Amino acid sequence: MAVYTHLNHDKIAEFLAAYEVGELQSFEGITAGIENTNYHVFTTSGRYVLTIFEKRVDPRDLPFFFAFMNHLAKEKINVPRALADQTGKILQTIDGKKAVLISHLDGAGVLAGEINPVLCAEMGQLLAQLHVGSISFESSRPNTMGLPAWKKIFDKVKSRLNEIDEELEGLLRGQLLEFENMPQPSLPRAVVHADLFPDNVFMRDGHVDSVIDFYFSCNDFLGYDLALTINAWCFDTDGN
Repeated sequence: MAVYTHLNHDKIAEFLAAYEVGELQSFEGITAGIENTNYHVFTTSGRYVLTIFEKRVDPRDLPFFFAFMNHLAKEKINVPRALADQTGKILQTIDGKKAVLISHLDGAGVLAGEINPVLCAEMGQLLAQLHVGSISFESSRPNTMGLPAWKKIFDKVKSRLNEIDEELEGLLRGQLLEFENMPQPSLPRAVVHADLFPDNVFMRDGHVDSVIDFYFSCNDFLGYDLALTINAWCFDTDGN
């Protein structure tokens, strides 16, 4: 369950008072996801999502994420918008933690058993639209999950890799060394989503429709985003 910060009606109502979104009617925790706390919030004017950022996200990165989401929304790409309060402020605090109110998107997450070549093609089209829309976004953020992070993860787990395969440690060590010594390719770069797993994509009427969760977005090769998406989506029903 991904509700780490538990709020009551009064706290959420007090939070919403800064916005022009009507009065709180009800709310419910969203159990999907593992990083942040999310609530569906229902008011007299509609439905919203309240996101509370837990320990992983650096608060200094949040303005970049919100600006990127709102830029893509202006580019007519179906993503949530980070909403400002009556003073124009987007980043808020609730229960001592950073928080944001975002627009709600209709649809349902993609289940592993639903993925097929048609949905993969639609995901490719949506990814291309996202990349084209991101080219005109002028802010930047380094990829904090790039090669230096891979090396740290390898160091943490290398002593147990033989439990999976006795050759795995050597294979990964060699790959990391190859990447480290590889000249930077001259590939197109822009801000990428960097976390397009099926649970961050919504479907409507049986078709890929929208993208959520931009809290890994960063500047990198567009091909890096494509590779991540392929690794997340292109498995058969046996997980191969």
